[in-house]
Amino acid sequence: MFARIFFALLTLAAHFAQAQEHPSRVASADAGITDIIVELGDVQRLVAVDAASLGAEVQHLPRLGYHRQLAAEGVMSLNPDLVIGSEQMGPATTLDALRRSGIDVLVLPYPGDVATLRDNVVRVADRMGSSRGEEVLATLDAEAGRLASQKLRGSTAALVLRGEGGTLRMAGAGTGGGGFVDLIGADNVADYQGYRAVTAEGLLELKPDVLLLADTEGRGVDDFLERYPVMRFSAPVREGRLYTVDTRTLVAGVSLAALDEARRVLAAARQSTVSAR
Repeated sequence: MFARIFFALLTLAAHFAQAQEHPSRVASADAGITDIIVELGDVQRLVAVDAASLGAEVQHLPRLGYHRQLAAEGVMSLNPDLVIGSEQMGPATTLDALRRSGIDVLVLPYPGDVATLRDNVVRVADRMGSSRGEEVLATLDAEAGRLASQKLRGSTAALVLRGEGGTLRMAGAGTGGGGFVDLIGADNVADYQGYRAVTAEGLLELKPDVLLLADTEGRGVDDFLERYPVMRFSAPVREGRLYTVDTRTLVAGVSLAALDEARRVLAAARQSTVSAR
């Protein structure tokens, strides 16, 4: 009798201790991680998000700023018990200051592919103590499966980021843009790591089958072609295979938002193919 009561009390204490380990005030320094927390149904525990985090669910929350330039004092003022970000979160001095102050800091791998994104969902769900981890994984797998069946296999692509002043940079491997090219199943014409400057003439010479335009200035395709008229001679423009990509979905690598954007682009590509017949 007493043994059963003692065992029950120990079990209750263990559950209570485990519950206490789960954070109640979370600051997300990564847009992709914010997406995961929202999908897990734990948005009410967020006290702040980074500048790139999207969605109506978090638009009312304080902003931490750019994820690579976090200010320790600003983060501490929000009194979080957990700060989550990718390995791009920083600077290191800020993370060290947060840890010294007693704030838990969870650094996750930068998700360059769906497999890493899945692992991050598992780790976030575990750390948050969420019961919806399997549900989110099932949704992610279904979306990845749909993308796999629609991929632009056998096509080459270039993703160009147009920045302030109209500067052009092409996405190589290890970038959100490069990960996006992989998501749609095309072969990236950029055979290097990171982003590199490119001219319109240089882009024309690479002869990609598909051109993806991520425009930070938000001016769109017409303005792009007016600024770089030589691109009108490219196959993607002539054949209707120039597609815009929301730059905000590229910041966090392969994210839930990036999967949604890839689905939109692939749908547009299918429509272009049908129209061309």
